[in-house]
Amino acid sequence: AYIAPPIAVVFFLGLFWKRLNAAGAMSALVGGFVLGMARLVAELNKDALGGFLYWFADVNFLYFAILLTAVCVVLLIGVSLMYPAPGFEQIRGLTYATTMADDRERSRASWNGRDVVLSLIVLVALAAIIVPLTTPVLVAFASPPNPGCLPPTLTSNTPGSITRRDSASISEICRGSSMKVTVFVSPGSRCRRRNP
Repeated sequence: AYIAPPIAVVFFLGLFWKRLNAAGAMSALVGGFVLGMARLVAELNKDALGGFLYWFADVNFLYFAILLTAVCVVLLIGVSLMYPAPGFEQIRGLTYATTMADDRERSRASWNGRDVVLSLIVLVALAAIIVPLTTPVLVAFASPPNPGCLPPTLTSNTPGSITRRDSASISEICRGSSMKVTVFVSPGSRCRRRNP
């Protein structure tokens, strides 16, 4: 979060906009590095800071990464516009806008249908591994309006208490009350109950 944003900004914008130049890229890289290292030093010494410097040291690192990315984009574009655009020969083949027809033909000739099929197999295999690991955890959110009325699988509000009750005792306890239950399913996850 402290050093990646300037590199990502220069690389990403450099691919898509041919107007950017070396002065803008260096200003974004150096400015982003200085701000990232300043944040690191401030975070290590935040107990001695106050005001804006304390906020700068204490803001969540992910929010800092977003702010640093925005600052680097502004630096890259602003400084690049203050200096002349690079010549076509300097950036030929480096951005999507400057790829030539012969570059595209060479690229197309470097792969065939077999490569496409193998790439699709790899993507499907990755999806088969990643999707089960990233689906939401199995969680039952129960909010009975009557505090004495518990969901059918629970006998108490104690975390980890999962003891089944028969439906007759549940209907006796919960007579006249309604209950909302939302379940999110994830293969291989343990069920746990959480009050919203």
